[in-house]
Amino acid sequence: MHGETVFAMEPVLCRQQGEIERDRTGLSSRFLLPGLLGHPRHVQSARVRAPVEARVGRPTDRRARRKASAMASAIDGKGRGRSVSSVRVRTARGTLVKMKPQTHVQHSPRGDLAITFSGGGARAAYQVGVLRGLARHVTGLRPVILPEAIDELAHLWSQLTVDQVFHVGPLSLGRNVLRWGARLMSGGVPGAPKVRGLLDTAPLRALLEQGLASNDGEIVGIAKNLERGSLKAIALTTINFSTGQTVTWVQGSEILDWERPLRRSVRTKLTVDHVLASAALPFMFPAVRLGNSWYGDGGVRLHAPLSPAIHLGARRILAVSTRYQPTHEEADRPAVYGYPAPAQVAGILLDAIFLDLIDQDALVLERLNRLLGLLPRQEWGDLRPVDLLVLRPSQDLDKLAAEFESRLPRGIRFLTRGLGGHETSRPALLSLLMFLPEYLQPLIRIGEADVEARRDEIRAFLTD
Repeated sequence: MHGETVFAMEPVLCRQQGEIERDRTGLSSRFLLPGLLGHPRHVQSARVRAPVEARVGRPTDRRARRKASAMASAIDGKGRGRSVSSVRVRTARGTLVKMKPQTHVQHSPRGDLAITFSGGGARAAYQVGVLRGLARHVTGLRPVILPEAIDELAHLWSQLTVDQVFHVGPLSLGRNVLRWGARLMSGGVPGAPKVRGLLDTAPLRALLEQGLASNDGEIVGIAKNLERGSLKAIALTTINFSTGQTVTWVQGSEILDWERPLRRSVRTKLTVDHVLASAALPFMFPAVRLGNSWYGDGGVRLHAPLSPAIHLGARRILAVSTRYQPTHEEADRPAVYGYPAPAQVAGILLDAIFLDLIDQDALVLERLNRLLGLLPRQEWGDLRPVDLLVLRPSQDLDKLAAEFESRLPRGIRFLTRGLGGHETSRPALLSLLMFLPEYLQPLIRIGEADVEARRDEIRAFLTD
């Protein structure tokens, strides 16, 4: 339920058009966009492939592909587009490429727009509020963000409870805790109990299957939005626990694949299993099997969270983080006194893994943009400037979670207090699990208010 999942995930949405850029300095990203899947939902980033029958990599190849794309719509004597099913063209390297025509797409002179979400468990309710604010207060995003779909998503989140995400009964929690304890004390002897996640997320699977209107697991709303041209691609990022590779699962059109030793993209039809895998916070939630391997939350090793958006061709990125930016005075104020409790340490580690990297990645992107501004255009090579706007909470969401700790179900409260979750004034670990309407509804309102407060800035960023 963290960075890449249905409820805190990190999916990616891009409008059609724009060049696919090279890896830059390894920038990478995950995404989430409820409202385009057909029903409320979140997703994370993944890797990209294009509807081409072979990879092409040189500038001459890209020119050939653009030529093929133009040929895909033949113009008659009256200047009207005549649809063509596909065009085959041979590139300078002799590679045969099959291009599919683009339809229902209005190209932006400023290039593709990507909306990325960094996740954060229950804190993702803030991102839902941002989406509702964009739908209500910022024009120009239709049909990318539909107010009706976002209102439905906000209603789902505002009523979400812990037992809809994972089992909270004493029997389920006690059994998992005992298994983990026995495993730790077994010394690895044969017959030691097998353990997966500390929490059983079977309720989350049922919620996703119902909310995503899946067909045999496939999220059918994605294909519909791709067909009508309001969506270019959507991506979910996971980590393969067998190989340690970060794998981005991508569904979309006119996108290219990428591959590095420790991260790669895979084109696929996204399913509920992909969403669950991207939400599988290590140790807390069980890993999910995809093919022959087991996968978990891709934020664990996603060191460049903006990269997937760039791979998907984005020239503008609207990044929504759930990390509050404290003042110097607030940052110097201790959240716990005395020896730090396990919950305090775990919360800092989780923020460092899932949330802090967006700031570092934004800094790298800003420096690259400045560097390109100092170079003649002919020396850019495959690099292109990418505009970035980061939205983050105006209030500390971790601190707000501390106010509702006593309202958690007894079993969860027992476990989190055992870790010292009640001993810190900013329980980051607790905020990930705070699926309570009393906590989620204020976060949605904060997200919408933050968009309204920066409405003019956002409109200027999105204006072609």
